[in-house]
Amino acid sequence: MTPPTNLKNGEEVEIQLTVTPMDEEVPYDSEFTQMVTFTYLTECSGVSCLVNEIVRPGAQTLALGVGLVFVLIFAVYRRGKSAGLVNEVNQNFIESDDELPVVEEKLIPVPIVEEEDEIELLDELEEI
Repeated sequence: MTPPTNLKNGEEVEIQLTVTPMDEEVPYDSEFTQMVTFTYLTECSGVSCLVNEIVRPGAQTLALGVGLVFVLIFAVYRRGKSAGLVNEVNQNFIESDDELPVVEEKLIPVPIVEEEDEIELLDELEEI
């Protein structure tokens, strides 16, 4: 007897073995028939396990799926909301482009550095 192949990981399977003793070709009475039950804990791995989980989802798989759908909806909502803000900022920037004042450019002269003046000033500072 082969166990079913569509089992999930961690499920228990009971296999019942029935043995009837025989005398040559004639079975003994039913009082001599023995039945033994074996319980096995299944282990599943690979693609078949993934397919079984998709076909028959458990509570954890359903919770994970609902969570992923919620995160996806929230991400799309936030992206649309932030795209609307960027569009609004761009519109404000374009509208206010005409009102910008013209700034005159001024050249800043490069300072002239003389080392002797600095030394004299430091000497005078020490005297004070």
